[in-house]
Amino acid sequence: MRTVDQGADYLPLYARALEDGRNILHKIQERFPGTPVYLLSFMAQANKEQKGDEGAFIDSMMQTLTLDLANAPGSSAELSEPRRRAIDDELFLACVRAGGARGVIITNFVGTYKPDWEDQRDRFLESLLTITQRLYRERMALKLARERKVLVFETAADMDKDNRTLTIRLRDFHLGRAVDASDAGEMVEDVQRPSTRFEDILGAAEAKNALKFVVDWLRDPKRYKAMGIRPPKGILLAGPPGTGKTMLARAIAGESDCAYIEKSATSFVTIWQGSGPQNVRYLFERARRYAPAIVFIDEIDAIGTTRSGGMGAARAQEETLNAILTEMDGFGAANQAPVIVLAATNLPDRLDEALKRRFDRTIEVDKPDRTARLLFLERAVASRKDSEVDRATLERLAGQTAGMTIADLERIIHEAAIMGAQQDRALCAEHIEEAFEKARMGEAKGRPDDETLERIARHEAGHAMIAWLGGNLPVQVTIVGRGGAGGFMEREVDENRILYTKPQIEQLIRESMGGRAAEILYYGEDAGLSTGVGSDLRHATQWAMRMVQEFGMNAEVGHLAVTDVTGNRGSDGPLSAQVAGQARIIVDEQMQKALALLKEKESDLNALATELLRKNRLTCDEIKAIIGK
Repeated sequence: MRTVDQGADYLPLYARALEDGRNILHKIQERFPGTPVYLLSFMAQANKEQKGDEGAFIDSMMQTLTLDLANAPGSSAELSEPRRRAIDDELFLACVRAGGARGVIITNFVGTYKPDWEDQRDRFLESLLTITQRLYRERMALKLARERKVLVFETAADMDKDNRTLTIRLRDFHLGRAVDASDAGEMVEDVQRPSTRFEDILGAAEAKNALKFVVDWLRDPKRYKAMGIRPPKGILLAGPPGTGKTMLARAIAGESDCAYIEKSATSFVTIWQGSGPQNVRYLFERARRYAPAIVFIDEIDAIGTTRSGGMGAARAQEETLNAILTEMDGFGAANQAPVIVLAATNLPDRLDEALKRRFDRTIEVDKPDRTARLLFLERAVASRKDSEVDRATLERLAGQTAGMTIADLERIIHEAAIMGAQQDRALCAEHIEEAFEKARMGEAKGRPDDETLERIARHEAGHAMIAWLGGNLPVQVTIVGRGGAGGFMEREVDENRILYTKPQIEQLIRESMGGRAAEILYYGEDAGLSTGVGSDLRHATQWAMRMVQEFGMNAEVGHLAVTDVTGNRGSDGPLSAQVAGQARIIVDEQMQKALALLKEKESDLNALATELLRKNRLTCDEIKAIIGK
């Protein structure tokens, strides 16, 4: 935009230029709202003796503008010589009123053909630097005000009694969040922020990766906005109890620098009518005051189950759920800063479909794998003073604890430490193994009579021999009774296995029947039948029935999914009788094979039973030493 001398105030072209300027500023504000605009005014006139090619180009451009102005109606002869001047006050104020221009930059720097062009350039750059610094300070002040950040520091007083002076030093300057008095008990303040980090959480790799995206988005929202990625509305953490869902939420609070509010879903509904929706609204209003913010709702299934239109307590619960749905949609949000909802549940299948749709992603927090369990056990034992647990014990325990959570392992270590303290001994392998068996199977029973104990030893030795011969190495075999078992054989679990072949299932059935086969081998067809095989028969029957019903592994029934045809597995009818008959044939065949294998290895079976009677418990290495390869 360019102006001329005083006569231009009355030119129609001048008014048209003002209108064009207003339109340009309006378009800038519409397309780039909030973008600061400055007007640039050139005051310098080139010295004709110092003009080079660039000066000639500028003169040519100005001559064209001058000609346009000169040919305009109402122009004066004074416009024949081009010159530059500053934007006058009227034009500047008009642009400010029309489009929100922030200011004007007046410069003499128009090219490199003047002798003092470097000084003019430096002054021009200094003006730009001053403006950019001021804009940066304004933007940071606005950001800190929106996030309610203030400068926090500590004071240290130094009293000089002789000189009667008091010196106060300020130190430890940092930004902290200013929390309103009404929100003081509800917010996780900076000094209370958990120290948990993602690397502190064992396992749950998928959940950590998803939550790291939330942290990254909060740290650098412009990067994701430029890619067209909106902020996540919510993430639902689902999984069994003790898998670390709450710990993951605390890691979010520890990793991020935004406001963090933690709430239990059971605290929304009280005895007062309408308290549930009101508490939800207060929660999200508080979060928006400190946005960007993260809201963590634990045990959301307490209020988020499928709606049924009931009355009384059910009605209050559904009203609370409706309030959460409305708030997660963002209705009533006062600003654009995001409020991200994290929720945890043990029962994702019971949640209302409308609630599940509000979450961008549902993350299944699985139980830890063997590597994660071993790492936790190593850390837990290392943190105990004077621990005497060897690595071999920890590796064996990591394999035996398949299906357990970190919380389960923590209870085992704690129970083992209590045992050591009661015995006034350091934590050792014996304590950990006993605590594990107690947590899994229950307290140890009293010792039975010698005849019964010998029968149990032979029974469990039969299980161990069949497993060994089939390639499934036993982790341990014991005759110490716990819970409903007089003893048990435990084999190594392959956590990565996702399917079984027919020979593998037949091996599992043989292992289940190995105990009865051993008793028959020792005591005969009739005396070898005892009540100690109840769980073994159930296990063998279940696998045999599934071979026939589900897996199509029986030639008589064929490749049919009988369960889908007959409905319940135990339904009456000729087809069900046929399935039961074929399952019986499978179990009987594997029983005879187990008996034949034990007869062939009877000497090893005797040695194993004898050593088991002597030690009560044998590990895998001890079994290897007795049986050999």
